[in-house]
Amino acid sequence: MPGVTIGDRVVIGANSLINSNLPSNVMAAGSPAKILKNNFPPEISPEKRNELINQIIIEFFTFIKYSGLAVKQSEFRDVKIFEVLKKNKIHRLIYLDNPDVENTLSQQDYDLLVTDKINSDVINLKFKMKLDLVKKNRKGKSELGEEFCRFISRYGIRFDRID
Repeated sequence: MPGVTIGDRVVIGANSLINSNLPSNVMAAGSPAKILKNNFPPEISPEKRNELINQIIIEFFTFIKYSGLAVKQSEFRDVKIFEVLKKNKIHRLIYLDNPDVENTLSQQDYDLLVTDKINSDVINLKFKMKLDLVKKNRKGKSELGEEFCRFISRYGIRFDRID
């Protein structure tokens, strides 16, 4: 309705009629809409967030394996490296959540860099595509990266393209 203010991070149910102001971080529904839940969505701890991201990555590669592709996972100094063999070509995904480990990676061509808690712009290695989970942006393009973006969007995580 005219003159109504809706705060940030508000979830509104389908076919709801908003006739009064809604504060930030609430869930509202109905006709007229009523606040059903405050502090929505709830903030998650950094440990829980890290656990969820790791679970999403594991589910992605389970999905890739189910598609008939070979996947190899390795870990070196808190760097997760996943290699996917497709049509006799190796596609590599690197997951970094610690800024101190960049120097441990070799100067190979990587398809996808997924960063969390660090600025992906400061990483000097060559990647076809970079995804920044904090800034929610992506740069570049790779087949593995586009498939990962489609997969992770199922969890409500979207990325703005910056190139």
